[in-house]
Amino acid sequence: MTDSTKPKQLTKDPVVAKLVEDFDQDATTFSKNYLRTYYSGSIPDPDEQEVLRFCVQNYPKMGRVDNFLELGCGPTIHHLLPAVEYANTFEVADYLPDCIEEVKLWKEKSNNAHDWSVFTKFVLECEGIDPTLDAIGIRENLVRSKLGNFNHCDLRNPAPLGIARQFPAVGCFYTTEQASMVGEDWSKDQRRDAWLQVMSNLCSVVAPGGWLFMSCVRNSDHYVTYEVGSDTPHRHPLPIVNEDDFSAALKQFGFDLARSEIAGVKFVGQESEGVPGAVLVAALKK
Repeated sequence: MTDSTKPKQLTKDPVVAKLVEDFDQDATTFSKNYLRTYYSGSIPDPDEQEVLRFCVQNYPKMGRVDNFLELGCGPTIHHLLPAVEYANTFEVADYLPDCIEEVKLWKEKSNNAHDWSVFTKFVLECEGIDPTLDAIGIRENLVRSKLGNFNHCDLRNPAPLGIARQFPAVGCFYTTEQASMVGEDWSKDQRRDAWLQVMSNLCSVVAPGGWLFMSCVRNSDHYVTYEVGSDTPHRHPLPIVNEDDFSAALKQFGFDLARSEIAGVKFVGQESEGVPGAVLVAALKK
């Protein structure tokens, strides 16, 4: 990649540093607020249904891999549920220690862990499996048995895991937009530059011949979370991107678009959350 095509490095910008500082100050409550907003219903939200169907349909493309990394896992485990037949082990990584602790609570079957059975049931249904209580328990325990390393990551850095590592399969769901750390008053171009840097760093973690699976909020400048015990939304600014931006970025960073799938989907009913749609990606690196 020539200097003229490299995305701008924005991580040392003082404005970005202040955004990161503000985010870090809210970090201790982020995971609970995020789970409450998006993962506490009796059925998965429309966007999560689309993402999980996409995973069920596209994970088989990776074949059988030794290790699947979910980069920017947040406090969630549900994207691993459809991957148990295709990966020998799972690693997860997130910027926030609080999110990693949530995943550890679930692995350890803590009484304080979030209940993911609604999502496990949905995945099994997508796979054509009768979602009995036994089947749900078997699937979740299989994920637990394969879930090993818990890592810190920062997608604003060229080596997101702190050292240079590559994986044959990487998942990154609703993460690049948050990791871009954009400002509320930033222009569309400024937001895209920040997102491109994050995408460059993310793509470096995928091994040649490996697969990248993603979702990203589509054509929105923000999303919201609700604090526990409050109905007041908290806005999180986002880069404004769509499937065309993904196609250009993935081509730039060495992916085979002819053998990849990049889809833009619209949602009904989540506009108030700042999630009118998503870009879904299953991309093969050359």
